[in-house]
Amino acid sequence: MENVITALPEADPIEEPAENSQQSLISGNPIDEAFKTDFDIASSTPEINYLSNVYLEAWQDEWDNITTALLNQFEMDEDRQVIRDYRLNFQAYAESLYEVEWLDYTDTTVPAEEHRLVGTGAMSAAALAQASAYKREVLLWIDRYYIEDSYSYKYKGSGAQLLQRRDRE
Repeated sequence: MENVITALPEADPIEEPAENSQQSLISGNPIDEAFKTDFDIASSTPEINYLSNVYLEAWQDEWDNITTALLNQFEMDEDRQVIRDYRLNFQAYAESLYEVEWLDYTDTTVPAEEHRLVGTGAMSAAALAQASAYKREVLLWIDRYYIEDSYSYKYKGSGAQLLQRRDRE
């Protein structure tokens, strides 16, 4: 049986939520607000790669922040260990998403030990797949474990600042 890997569904990483969803969690988060203009204007492969990786880093940092905050809510070490184990397992899952998305842009007709050709969209697609997983998990944890408005986002940045980077070049 032939293994066929298809692309993950393409979606705007900052898509607006559907009606009756957790709209305030999704549209009100500072990461997507900060990156909105960057996603609107990014056009070249280097810009998109840079943007995707900075966006991924922002969500990874937020994931670290929320898991650390949740760890601090528990008194018993065995309870903290549950969160630590979950964090490690989720990070492994997110890394595997990156690798699967990368494969979709790779010439898989060539053995892995040989030089495989990789499409120019591999880096950004893989980073966005991983970032989307971190984002979903952070928003889920906020929804499940925090009373409305009780979670404080760590992210205070201003996106990838593509306009400013273009001005410097």
